[in-house]
Amino acid sequence: MIIAGSDALILIGATSLVCYHFLNRRWKIRSGGFPLPPGPQRRLLVRNLFDLPVFEPWKRFAFWSEEYGDLVYLRTFGTGILALNSIEAVNELFEKRSQVYSDRPTFVMAGELIGFDQTLAFAHYGTSWRQQRKLAHSALNSEAVKKYHQLQEHVVALYLESLVSDPTGYASAIHLQYLDDMVKMMDLVTEYFRPGAFLVDLIPQLKHLPTWLPFNNIHQIAAAGRELLLRVVDRPFLHVKRQFEEGTAPPSYVAHCLEQHSTGDAGDDMDYYIRWSANTMYGAGAETTYGTIITFIYIMALYPDVQAKGIEEIHRVVGLDRLPTLGDRDQLPYVNAIIKELYRYNPVVPLSLPRTNTEDDVYRGCFIPKNTLILPNVWAISRDQDSGIPPEDFVPERFMPSHVKQTATDPLTYTFGFGRRLCPGRFLGDNSVFLFISGLLAAFDITQKRDENGGSVPMDVQFVPGMVSYPQPFPVDIVPRSHHIVAAVKSRAAAQ
Repeated sequence: MIIAGSDALILIGATSLVCYHFLNRRWKIRSGGFPLPPGPQRRLLVRNLFDLPVFEPWKRFAFWSEEYGDLVYLRTFGTGILALNSIEAVNELFEKRSQVYSDRPTFVMAGELIGFDQTLAFAHYGTSWRQQRKLAHSALNSEAVKKYHQLQEHVVALYLESLVSDPTGYASAIHLQYLDDMVKMMDLVTEYFRPGAFLVDLIPQLKHLPTWLPFNNIHQIAAAGRELLLRVVDRPFLHVKRQFEEGTAPPSYVAHCLEQHSTGDAGDDMDYYIRWSANTMYGAGAETTYGTIITFIYIMALYPDVQAKGIEEIHRVVGLDRLPTLGDRDQLPYVNAIIKELYRYNPVVPLSLPRTNTEDDVYRGCFIPKNTLILPNVWAISRDQDSGIPPEDFVPERFMPSHVKQTATDPLTYTFGFGRRLCPGRFLGDNSVFLFISGLLAAFDITQKRDENGGSVPMDVQFVPGMVSYPQPFPVDIVPRSHHIVAAVKSRAAAQ
């Protein structure tokens, strides 16, 4: 039977209409009639593909929230993206509904093909994640980290000593404290885990394309990343394990875990959990600490009045001839306020780490489909609306009850994650930040560069792209304050 052209068009149209009606009915049944969260208008076929912000997406999501509210939803090729722009929304989903919202989404390139979904940070919510989390909590809880206090103080003294010799190396001296491969790996993380970083993340079926296909570099990129990741994971672990077996291992996360489980029978499984959790603790901790300290140096050059208040408090409490220790922290309220303001002013991970929901859900009358990629917008949450002080200004007093009627939301409630995915290394990381910042305030004057006429040279700072946010190295003057403090730095650095 031959069908005429007009009849064929009618048949195609009728079939399409039936399919649309069927799919629409299924969707209404699944969603219970609730609409998707509001967001930019979706286009035919490509939906919101071209709306996805590439540069500083946290600011774009915050801008959209002024029009659509604190829930902003986009959709691309069947993948839903939901930005949460308030602490209320984050707490409701990640804290009160944590049984649904504690999983990580699958990033095909970085997670599945390269292997980052084996790490504690990006592992799916299941047995491996729970085992790694248990190890990390045991080694890094608020009591356990006390054994690392002297080691942390020594590492900071070594950094300060390097600035006495070469203040221009303020950035590289931090990075040199961990392996070059680790730096490369963290650069890869910040680039590859951006939503939409690879087309294969949006269209997973592309991973099945043959390697010989022209312009298909998916597996080439994955192989290079996987080789780097395994090198970074295996080499440090095997080094410490060898030291542990020889009885020469210094205090560390890996050494602690090996000691705790040396008499168990978990064998290779436990080694697996230790090495992959250690990778997260070291890599993520080093990168966020680095970003925080670089931001601090930048901010101090811009806000000399804040720097002066911090210096005055340290001189009054600690004195002029030694470095602050963690034992001094409770007596330094303004320095602690500087740290909180630093966390708030420019969150190093402004969209935190993405989550996904393991089942369909309804929140505030909006339907959130299963496997939606959910982004807690830490940057939007950090825009202080409580203290009365403009959020764009760097003012530590916003956290001090003696200066404002209502203090800003404590950044410790959003800086280190949420719910069951709260960073287990937060106590160690926060201690490191305090020691770096108080040490820099105690030992150095941080100022903008001066031109030949004595005027300040403008600081044209570029921030790194990707899922983290901190300044790229910039020109700045870092000058030791006195011979006494230089002697104190060298003495502490030389101590074991």
